Parts: sequence; structure tokens; C-alpha cells
Amino acid sequence: MNRKYFSWSFKDNLDRLCPGQQALTDIGKLETPLPVQVPPDGRELLELMQRHLMGEVEKGKKYTSLVIGDTVIHDSLELWPDEGFGIQLIYCKGSLTIDGDLWNSDISSGPMLVVTGDLKVRNWMRGGMACFIGGDVTASGLIVGEYNDGPLFVGGDLNADNGYIKRIEPYHFLPEFQELHQIAGRINAKTLDLVAINWDEDKIAEVLLPEAIAAYDGVPDDIHTPSGGAALIERSLQGKPIWR
Repeated sequence: MNRKYFSWSFKDNLDRLCPGQQALTDIGKLETPLPVQVPPDGRELLELMQRHLMGEVEKGKKYTSLVIGDTVIHDSLELWPDEGFGIQLIYCKGSLTIDGDLWNSDISSGPMLVVTGDLKVRNWMRGGMACFIGGDVTASGLIVGEYNDGPLFVGGDLNADNGYIKRIEPYHFLPEFQELHQIAGRINAKTLDLVAINWDEDKIAEVLLPEAIAAYDGVPDDIHTPSGGAALIERSLQGKPIWR
């Protein structure tokens, strides 16, 4: 599944990250330093995800990485796997600031995003993309898991003014990791963990407004609808309440 929310091509998004000529590196030749202040669990998780990518390379897939420095994007950014460029790792040596929204709604784990500094966004739609942020994550709006909701490591605090909704389940190829969202610092946000409450509708109704639940469901009694995250972000952008 590859749901696109904007009309931009992958090249358009690549130009937002790195204007001009992009220097792509063979992923097998790149030594990726780990984000600073990574505790043992986060370090092991990142190394496992890197080995997963390298395993795909060993099967003959041609993967590359994009390395950038401190970056500010005065727009939104949508990331999803692209066979044409083969980029499966975006490595930001510094901080990444996105004035608009960060969107990833594909179920696959790539491209993996590593940011050694802070990540700042308006809203963040989280699909299967594995993300490792060395510093703080700050969203002026909402952080919401979509469909697959990939691994997330944050070396600092996670701040989300309009809330943080996660829906990740343990990966079959990483059975030793029962918690695939690891926040080393504090979570400064209203939080809903849908897997932890086993999608219990009564517990969901205790924290989300009926209008928000209806938007997230998409159809009655089906909160697994993969388009639900987009509907909640739309409510956030419109200034409509989500939480009780």
C-alpha cells in the first residue's frame, strides 16, 4: 500500500530535503554514526534495522542513502519508498525543521530516517518508516500512527501540542523488542496507545471526542481504517478539538 496525500513526485520531495544535485551514497558503503545519547535499547534497535536494510542489499537490491546537514523546509514533506532512486536511508547530520507536516503512510519500513539533532514539524503522520531522532521531537500539532506505525526512537523529549497517538505492534522479525517506540526523555503530550488498550472502544471513548473517533474510524466500528490518521490531522489543522 502506498497512499500519497500530496501531488508531489518523489523527486519533488527530494529537492525539498536537498535542493540542487543530490549526492547519493551506496548504502553498503556508508558508516552511519548513531544519534547522540542513544541508550542500549535504542542502539540495538537501530543496528537491527540497519542490518535489515543490509540484508536486502545482500539479496541484490540497489539501495542508496541521502546525507544532509541542518535543514529547514518551508513546506510539508512526504516520504515513501521509491524504487527509481532506491533511497532507503535519509541521514541528517544536524536538525531537521519542517514548517508543514511530515507524512509517511506507506506500510514498509523504508526509507529509514536518522536525525542526529532535533526534529520539528507541524503534524506527523507516521507510517512504517523507522525513525531515529537523537534530540527532541516537537510537533505544534499532532503525531499519529497510521496503519503500520514504524519503529521510533527519540533521544530527548517528545512534545506534541495536540497529542500523540501510537498504534505499533511488535515486529515478527524483531521479537526481542516489545516496545518499538522508545522515548529516552519525557513525553509532553496527551497520549493514546491503541495497542496497549487492545483497541478497547470504551477506553478510546474516555479520551477522544465522538467526532474525533468518527473521523479516525472512517466507517462505524472500524478504527483500523488506514485513512484515519489523515482525518485526525485534518481536524487538527482546522483547529477542531480531538481530546475530551
